[in-house]
Amino acid sequence: MKGPDACILQAVKELAKEPLKRQLTVAFTAGEDTGGWYVTRVVSDKLVTRDDATFGVIPEPSMMEIIPVHKGGGGAEVLVHGRAAHSSRPELGVNANQKAADFLVALRGLQAELDKTRHPLLGPSTVECTMMTGGFKANIIPDQARLTINMRLIPAHGDPAVSRRWLTDIIERLGAVDPQFKAEVLSHRASEPLDVPLDSAVVRTLRDILGTEPVGAPYYTEAVEYTRAGIPTVICGPGSIDQAHTPDEYIALDQLDRGVSAFKELVKRVCL
Repeated sequence: MKGPDACILQAVKELAKEPLKRQLTVAFTAGEDTGGWYVTRVVSDKLVTRDDATFGVIPEPSMMEIIPVHKGGGGAEVLVHGRAAHSSRPELGVNANQKAADFLVALRGLQAELDKTRHPLLGPSTVECTMMTGGFKANIIPDQARLTINMRLIPAHGDPAVSRRWLTDIIERLGAVDPQFKAEVLSHRASEPLDVPLDSAVVRTLRDILGTEPVGAPYYTEAVEYTRAGIPTVICGPGSIDQAHTPDEYIALDQLDRGVSAFKELVKRVCL
């Protein structure tokens, strides 16, 4: 965000002496990945309200593409229960790792079903097991296995109850055909997807300035927080997300120039 922030500052600097007819608010926040002072506080402390802002733009790197919709983030911890036994007598135990494998096969089946419901800009929701642990000694049948599930949710699946039910349905279905299968959802979370209407003022204005059509993004941003507070907010910023969080991250100079130009024009049309 350093490059996009610089674009905002440069655009504001170049327009600083122009008389504003409408308020321009510039907010910089940090710490969304570490629990610091970020957008939630800006909204809850009413530092920016719907009375202050007609709409918002967050310049996350998007190659200056307009992103009014993105997936919500979600996840869960699933604990699969087994019964410990010495590995020389596996028939006396229940191998939690093997039962976890059954759960993962069912998870693949769930993804196949999710692939049938596609958002026009985002594609389908995705559900992936990204971490797993099971067992504690080489010669003991594991009595439990823990799966970490990561989800990316389209607006149709934004209700947390929906994605939680996906997991409990798998557990119930496997338990019905295998009396030894026992598992529970230890935790679950699902964040709201971004879903700003394509005919909203912010999208129409940016389309006119940039001459491009809106696209979707698979990742999550804080634009949701502003939009939920009544300030429709989209993503549009210089640089590529592919370079973000890399050892040699960079933004091409032509992207910075395009960012300054677009932000200046946006301020002119809305505030001058």
